[in-house]
Amino acid sequence: MGCCRSSSEGDRRTLVTLFLRGIKTASCRTVGSVSVACLISQWNLVTNLSSQVEEYEYQYDGKKRSGKHFICVFVSVLDPCEYCMGQMRWAPKDANKFHSVEQKFKDGLAFTMTKVSIVKEAKKDYVHCPIQLVVNVGSTSFSPLLNSSVIGNSYPEPPASIADCEHLTKQQLFDVTALVRSVSKCRPVKDNRVVFDVVILDGSKSDEMVRTVPLTVFTERSIGLNSGEPSMWLFLNEASKNSAGQPVSFFRIRGAQDDEGRYSFVTTKNSTIVEAAKTIKGKRLASESAWLLGLTETSSFAVRQYEEGVARDFSLEPATETMCALFGSFLSTVVTGVESLDKAEETFWQLNWVRVEEPSAGSNIRTGDGKRLWFPVTVRDCTGKLILYIQESAVLKLTGFTDADQFETAFHAGKVWFPQVASLKIIRRLKSNSAAQPASQKADSQVEQHADQVDVRIVDAALQDLGNCPTEAFIASVHGHLLDSYPYWYPYC
Repeated sequence: MGCCRSSSEGDRRTLVTLFLRGIKTASCRTVGSVSVACLISQWNLVTNLSSQVEEYEYQYDGKKRSGKHFICVFVSVLDPCEYCMGQMRWAPKDANKFHSVEQKFKDGLAFTMTKVSIVKEAKKDYVHCPIQLVVNVGSTSFSPLLNSSVIGNSYPEPPASIADCEHLTKQQLFDVTALVRSVSKCRPVKDNRVVFDVVILDGSKSDEMVRTVPLTVFTERSIGLNSGEPSMWLFLNEASKNSAGQPVSFFRIRGAQDDEGRYSFVTTKNSTIVEAAKTIKGKRLASESAWLLGLTETSSFAVRQYEEGVARDFSLEPATETMCALFGSFLSTVVTGVESLDKAEETFWQLNWVRVEEPSAGSNIRTGDGKRLWFPVTVRDCTGKLILYIQESAVLKLTGFTDADQFETAFHAGKVWFPQVASLKIIRRLKSNSAAQPASQKADSQVEQHADQVDVRIVDAALQDLGNCPTEAFIASVHGHLLDSYPYWYPYC
């Protein structure tokens, strides 16, 4: 039953019942049928995800716009460890079909899936299911099953283990079932949310040691005069204190490993966390919980540490105005011969009246650990162009999105546009690969000796004030340099 066979008589083909993994093969997608259960919101026991339609906002031409897509999970009725994502993007021409899909696919309903169409542009980094293909719901044939009594057992069971996380080499969404060993106190963050840390384990080992994962969990804070801890915190804290063992399934965790071998594990806006005592792995974990939670020697993944404190507000700091051609002439030069540049650990610059180009489709838009937005952009003005990295806070200001997840969703939907004219603030820092101290803690001679690279990044951005043209003093200050270096340059104001 796990392989695909076909027989033909003229143009006739016989459908073969497949395990869900059969859709990985193109021929099986054509002649095979898969019985699946549709799961959408029945997972939402302690999360705020109440709809199967995810909506997002983006900014285009200075105006806020919105988009949406239908998303669900299909679970094989033959093996609950085999499940995949289903998706359909909304478009005006497909409005009726989109509405029909919303009405057709409900929690727990079972279907036979044939002539399976795959979403070709889906990025595997963002596919959390073990079957790393996304079914195009709008282009695939689904026939309802009349007898759905078997569907009650078709609950997704993540096959991945904690130890498998050591194979992460880049950002990847994944699912796992585990026991909760400990839960930290909540810490407030922006946007009416809180964050706390949990340690999870499932008995899997590396080098004969049981591995644990330190997971950072973001959730909405409780609201109200008598509000206590958030429901997510209460759920996981209770699971950690349950003497009988309370297994939990974590869906859509973002994991990553950076170049220094340090890991990060964090929930996303669409993460789902639910009780898993009835799953096969959950029953095993419950029976072994006394032993696993009592272990005194385990091996945790090394995680990146972040400094806590108030974020620096670059919008309030004065900067030296410049232009692309002028700034590019010394942008990455370690020793420029200009004392104010060579002896300062940090200088602050501003580019006005620039066009920032959007990242190309399919490009990586996050740091190696997956926690923050971080990618290169092309910046142009009338004097030339630069390629600079832009950090998350500047990206969100430039696009109007509220958080990184919202930006990421819109980006993969092709719905990200930067304003036509912007103003940027840029940090230029001297760095050293070999020195452990920051440049500010060294003598001047040491800075010159040890600084061997320059770090330049966009740290703040805003729509250009159209009433704020370059001043005559500014044009005069750069005019000579630009004429010497670029004789065909002509000032635009």
